[in-house]
Amino acid sequence: MIITYIVYYLRSTILDHSVGLTYYRTKKWEAVRNLLREYTKTMGNAQGAFCITFRTESMARSEHNEAESWQASFAPDPTDINWDALVINKKGMWFRTFEVNFLLFIIFFFCTTPSFILPYISNFPANSAFFELQKKYEHELKPISFLAQFLKPLVLLLVASILPDVVYYFSSLVPDPLKSEQKHGVMWRV
Repeated sequence: MIITYIVYYLRSTILDHSVGLTYYRTKKWEAVRNLLREYTKTMGNAQGAFCITFRTESMARSEHNEAESWQASFAPDPTDINWDALVINKKGMWFRTFEVNFLLFIIFFFCTTPSFILPYISNFPANSAFFELQKKYEHELKPISFLAQFLKPLVLLLVASILPDVVYYFSSLVPDPLKSEQKHGVMWRV
């Protein structure tokens, strides 16, 4: 008799509860499916609506906005917008872009030209001391002189490998309104 009450109690509480959970779970997924179906249907059809942003409040209040001469374009993805660069003055942006590109030109021109770098490597004080030491102990230092021959090309290779990082750093100083434009600028400079 007690067992029947326990079974009845378990059926009435646990089983009904699980049936209710299953019912509402299926209703939830039906609602999610309907929502996704409506979302894809809406995204497939253009709504013909757009947002307008005016520069000042007086422009927004103006009765003669001449809407016929407006040009509409799609807004960029919000994750692509460089929000820090939106507050920078356009004149300051062009001046900073000129400064950065000029500095990069100077760095590229002088650091990638072997005729400019190699004489300075030869006249480096440590090299002259090394060459004097090499003349004294020429026979004993054959392996080191072999390595010294590769010092100049190694420095050129090091400078050439660092230059893309330098370009990326300097390109981050240019305030581009979109992150994709900034990456395009890095590719163009490299």
